[in-house]
Amino acid sequence: MTPLLEKKEFIEIYAHEHGLLNSEAMDQMCATLQRYLQEQKPFLHPIKCELMPKDGTILVRFAYKTETSDETPLLTLAQQLDPEKKFSAWDASNPLRYKTVTVALCVVDINEMSKEKLVLIQAVLDRASDKLSAFQDFPIEQFQFISEYDKRTWSLNHISMYAAITPDMICTL
Repeated sequence: MTPLLEKKEFIEIYAHEHGLLNSEAMDQMCATLQRYLQEQKPFLHPIKCELMPKDGTILVRFAYKTETSDETPLLTLAQQLDPEKKFSAWDASNPLRYKTVTVALCVVDINEMSKEKLVLIQAVLDRASDKLSAFQDFPIEQFQFISEYDKRTWSLNHISMYAAITPDMICTL
């Protein structure tokens, strides 16, 4: 699903009476994710560090992969979680969203930086990418459903969860 930028988007998709946070929908998705973790064994494969030229975001990109060969594993997972496509809306103009995930490290104001400084930042990111490639794959061992909106939902310290799903059990929090 594309990122939710405003609280009203979160409420519309999750919190209203027909949203995803009703217990029937959540239980069904939890069971689907539990089965998915057992069968697909998803993992993240490090790709590179990037400076996004449009908005100045510095990020680390990972390929999202599974045990089966799938060119668009995140889209496949979304289709399993939301087969009627009530909630999932994917940006077809950006196919990287179907197969990669990113971790945003920071944002720089590229309009205030000289071309030389941007080239220097990119050189540092290229060296970091080389070091990143030495890491092994990171297994995904659980998923969480966030139960309330907060613009700081990047960290488990800043979110309130509905459920944590692991391959062997479902823990409702």
